[in-house]
Amino acid sequence: MQSNKKSFKIYGDGNQTRDMMYVYDCIKKTIYCARLKKSGVYNIASGYPSSVNKVYKLFCDFEKKNIDVKYYPTTKDELGIFYCDIKKFEGINLDYKCEALEKGLEKTYQYYFNKL
Repeated sequence: MQSNKKSFKIYGDGNQTRDMMYVYDCIKKTIYCARLKKSGVYNIASGYPSSVNKVYKLFCDFEKKNIDVKYYPTTKDELGIFYCDIKKFEGINLDYKCEALEKGLEKTYQYYFNKL
């Protein structure tokens, strides 16, 4: 998915899902893991799938208008449904709740909107 001033480009039908999270949450969880006195692999993710179409609709909401969208054929490497298993991470009792996708994306949008 790419965004420019003219339109969104979505590869596939947009129903494919990804595990998306606010970058601040990712950084906070990464630092927390680095300080653990345990070894292992921890998935740092939200644990919830969100469709590409949902992200597109959120951007339309932020813009308060419909943004042109163009759908392109799926690439051969495109995954359909993808989200992470975060059970191991949840088991370390981090007292921190991630931002909802909508709120994190809105904060990111506002940050860049104010910079441009």
